[in-house]
Amino acid sequence: MGRIIRKINYLAVFVILMIAAGSYVQYSDSQKIIHEDAKQIIRLSAAVLQKEIENWMQQNDQVIDDAADFSVAKKWNNDDILTYLTILLKNNPEFSSLYYGTTDNFMMNASGWKMPPGFDLRTRPWYVKAINSKKADSKRSASDCSHVSPRQPTKAPNSAIAASTSG
Repeated sequence: MGRIIRKINYLAVFVILMIAAGSYVQYSDSQKIIHEDAKQIIRLSAAVLQKEIENWMQQNDQVIDDAADFSVAKKWNNDDILTYLTILLKNNPEFSSLYYGTTDNFMMNASGWKMPPGFDLRTRPWYVKAINSKKADSKRSASDCSHVSPRQPTKAPNSAIAASTSG
């Protein structure tokens, strides 16, 4: 009788070991599948987010392009340009500022900011970039957690339009 109980005990231990080994293999495979699925979800989420950011930037670029086109559409006076920029700024809350500058150091800012004495806008990176470009620039440059999107109106080579979006 003791032999039979010992054989049953060995069999029980063997069955328990087989169940444990099978469970470990199943757990290990499940972890691999979950890990791969998580990586795929992250890749897809990043792609969606990238597309949303690109669309947002294109919409903001369009506002700047519209302002550049407006400034050269005809001989607008400074009040007309400032009024237009102010309307664009009110209708596009993602912008913290819309501004227009010329080679004679004249600047209009739709947010109401005034240049302090001695300020030379022609030394600002956004202005230098816009004036030195051969065409309207659609690239963004990051500066102090803000995005600046400069444009040089193609028919008005002595002026530049830019916007900042607070980030």
